[in-house]
Amino acid sequence: MKKVFIKILATVFGLGYAPILSGTLGTLVGIPLFLGLSRLEWSLYFLVTLLFTIFAIVVANAALPLLQDAKKPADPSQIVIDEVAGFLWAAGIVRYLGFWKPVEGFWWFLLFSFVFFRIFDAAKWGPVGWAERRWHGGFGIVIDDVVAGIVAGFVSILFCILVPFVVFALLAG
Repeated sequence: MKKVFIKILATVFGLGYAPILSGTLGTLVGIPLFLGLSRLEWSLYFLVTLLFTIFAIVVANAALPLLQDAKKPADPSQIVIDEVAGFLWAAGIVRYLGFWKPVEGFWWFLLFSFVFFRIFDAAKWGPVGWAERRWHGGFGIVIDDVVAGIVAGFVSILFCILVPFVVFALLAG
């Protein structure tokens, strides 16, 4: 029974078994979770996100011997709880450091954090790839997504700041 429960959590209720885009489906679960948490004070939000990240590490570590992926033996594609944790970091950074409040609208901030998180998680550029190569086990499975989320959060904020200036310059010039 414990093994089944670990698999359910690691695959985020079976989404990790999707033949394609399992990581994207896992990330989508992060959206309603983020929206539920986004009304918290920043310190409580990041404490909950940190605790969820630790929980994801424990679950991923327990699931690693239960879920096999010949293409990715160190990070089976069925484990998608790490995507949820990574997205919570991305969206939290946009929400709290970008001073975005869900009640204000501006849903593109949420869209940008989602898209940039998926790009950085899939491409493994820079610190994301380094984290993936550096650590292993449950910590390694989750930490590269956390790094991707942190980078995506800051890139989303920069994107939202710079794009209006570029558009204005193009229209004015």
